[in-house]
Amino acid sequence: HKEYVPDFVAELDDCVLMVETKSTQHRNADGSWNEEVSEKARAGSQWCHYASEYLLKHDGKPWHYVLIPHDAVVESSSVKSLGQRYEFKGD
Repeated sequence: HKEYVPDFVAELDDCVLMVETKSTQHRNADGSWNEEVSEKARAGSQWCHYASEYLLKHDGKPWHYVLIPHDAVVESSSVKSLGQRYEFKGD
């Protein structure tokens, strides 16, 4: 089986972010992500949900899945602000 490896994981003061950046070429005309990216994002989001459930019962931090368009990553953006703006909630 294929192992899923996110681009990176960032631990903040109040949470942990599982972060993926994707090229905008993977977007549909309506701005949504294509099916392959959406499927991976749903799986990542579900993994973060399960991790959060467990860790919150054991004094841990919640995990959030973040899917960021590559052109949104600019020097002036913080990881926290990108996480808040691009958290994928399984939509």
